[in-house]
Amino acid sequence: MVRKILQVLFTAIFCLSIAVGVISAFSYPHDNEAYEQLQPETFTHEPIDSVYIKEDLQQIYVCYNAASYVNVYTVDGEFLWAISTPDFSNNTYFEILDDNLVVYDSEIAYLYNAKNGAFVAKRNAEELELAYYFDSGDESLPEPAPGDFCFDGHQVYKIEADGSETVLVERPFWHTLVDPVFCIPLTFLAALGIGVLTFSKVFQEYRFVKRKYTTDRQGVVVGHARARFIQKYFRVASIVYLAFAVLDVLLGIFLDGILTIGILPLALHFIVSNAVFANMMERIPLTEDEQKIMNFWNTAQFASFIIAFFSVIVATAFAT
Repeated sequence: MVRKILQVLFTAIFCLSIAVGVISAFSYPHDNEAYEQLQPETFTHEPIDSVYIKEDLQQIYVCYNAASYVNVYTVDGEFLWAISTPDFSNNTYFEILDDNLVVYDSEIAYLYNAKNGAFVAKRNAEELELAYYFDSGDESLPEPAPGDFCFDGHQVYKIEADGSETVLVERPFWHTLVDPVFCIPLTFLAALGIGVLTFSKVFQEYRFVKRKYTTDRQGVVVGHARARFIQKYFRVASIVYLAFAVLDVLLGIFLDGILTIGILPLALHFIVSNAVFANMMERIPLTEDEQKIMNFWNTAQFASFIIAFFSVIVATAFAT
């Protein structure tokens, strides 16, 4: 009963997280045709892409990538004005160039007066000496010092002399709940929960069959020759996938992740072999107990490949 409740719960969280993440990502405001006009403060739930500080004007520029939108505040957090451009087909970049705020992609650049937001010009991006940074990189320091302005996905804050943080720009809490950065790990955890429940059920059935046959002193035997071959294949594949995962993480720590590329042939092998064996299994007559044995080893090799796949993410994180 508990397993069924958890299964339903994890499945609901998995589906809801994907739905919320997708809907959220496609619902950011964008494609503003009235780009020459100042805009009201946006309350978009899109995470903050970058923040710029122009000290001579004492202004903070809070930039949103997908929305190609910039809210501008005083250094005390008082809203001043905002601008928004038409939708870009490529990534949106932001920059303070001389006395202008520039919003651009690889082709087009929109220039605004950095002091008051007045539209200046629409230019070819190649005509300007632009940096093409994804974010400003200077306002979010690893060890911020007193007086620094910092930001995360939904707020801008200042480090005071005593080390405390004063929030200057803050979005509502529910923005965090619909942030794809929050939805992705939640989806992963729900999928992990579903996987653990599925594997535990299959493992319990396998142990029951094994115990029954061991009691009768017959051993756990799959009668059909092709089924026995597939069983052994799944066992070997599970060992190979797990060995790859361990080596991949170790080499990611010590040798810059040189084994991570190996996931490509492993993935190709996994897809092809499972397609072939699934077709073979449909034509093999099995008893109920034999089916449980095959289900266990099939699930084991599937889970082992998932572990190998995520080892690439871990190894890459260590390598970088």
